Amino acid sequence: MILNASAIPIPSEVTLPFAGFLVSQGSLTLLFVIITGILGDLVGSMIGYSIGYFLEENLLLSLIRKYGKLILVTEDDYQKLQVGSKNMGAR
Repeated sequence: MILNASAIPIPSEVTLPFAGFLVSQGSLTLLFVIITGILGDLVGSMIGYSIGYFLEENLLLSLIRKYGKLILVTEDDYQKLQVGSKNMGAR
């Protein structure tokens, strides 16, 4: 869940059904799976937010150019996000 919320393409549609299977087998408790799923999503979101907040734009763009294919983000995607966030702030 942390990786999924950090924008790394590990879908929760794979991890959560497996966790549900383990709950049905008695290996895990439902409460444990719910709490760890929520905490994982929260921590992953905080990581993604922190990366965007603290990194300078030039460093972020260079990381996207270098590793963007690994996390499925292009420089064009980043520019679209910038324009969209500026338009939302004007409302």
